[in-house]
Amino acid sequence: ATWLRQFSKPVVLVANKCDGRNYEGGLHEAYQLGYDEPFGISAAQNDALNELKMYIVDSLSAHFDAEE
Repeated sequence: ATWLRQFSKPVVLVANKCDGRNYEGGLHEAYQLGYDEPFGISAAQNDALNELKMYIVDSLSAHFDAEE
């Protein structure tokens, strides 16, 4: 987390293995890094990946629209 902060760029924090009973624990660890709300996903279960993709697309679109 310290290494990423030196670049002063937006960061999307993604916590993998957030499925079933692991969901709360994985997010709790991610919150401790001090970034905005993390995305809790389960890559193996394909949980929340579409929401993450849409967030990234929307963020990039907003960034490029602002540059025009």
